[in-house]
Amino acid sequence: MKRILYFLITVLLLYFLITLISLKANPFSFFDVYNMQGMEATVVDKETKQPLEGVMVVEVWEAGGGLEGHTVAYLPLHEAVTDSNGRFTFQAQGFGRVSEGFLKPNTPRLIFFKPGYIFESERNRYHPDRRFEFNRRSDWHGKTIELEKFEGTAEAYAKELERFSGVLNNLNRGDWCKWIVIPETLGMVYKEFKKLKGKGVRAKVAIGAPWVVDELKKCPSSDQFFEVFEE
Repeated sequence: MKRILYFLITVLLLYFLITLISLKANPFSFFDVYNMQGMEATVVDKETKQPLEGVMVVEVWEAGGGLEGHTVAYLPLHEAVTDSNGRFTFQAQGFGRVSEGFLKPNTPRLIFFKPGYIFESERNRYHPDRRFEFNRRSDWHGKTIELEKFEGTAEAYAKELERFSGVLNNLNRGDWCKWIVIPETLGMVYKEFKKLKGKGVRAKVAIGAPWVVDELKKCPSSDQFFEVFEE
């Protein structure tokens, strides 16, 4: 009887090890389904505390992998714009499966951009146990985010625009088609790029490069993208 029991235990252990290998040795792949909830918040001017209209907000759900939780993928991006009361909303994504890795403990991330202001990026509070949370929502739900006005030369503003462009570049991970769902944000960056160019100031932003625009034209739904982007 004991031999049979030991045999069954051995078989189960082997099955468990084979399963881990098939999952690329990521034990957290067992917890790859989440309920990604909606959120709303308000953006105001840091000095005046008055609501800011026309702020672009990008919502980023980030997947991590390995024991250190390094970024392995980004789920489809979403964008929103603040209304006259400074409010913005992201709809719930509902139940979703992460095909690679697991949702990082400090996701989702919110990125805020408005011309003439310093862009901001806010993540959820980090705690390692959060990677196992089934219900996920931004910690900024129902809260107020403050944006600070940019003060400086046109050249300094070009550097600020380049920093924001660099953040957006990281989100596509070499796949320009991932940008196809944030046309208003990219359109706003492009308009700022053109304004600076008109002043004789060069800003190195990816969306200002003709070859990047050509790559976007090859993506599915590119017609809808450029309808918004070129407004």
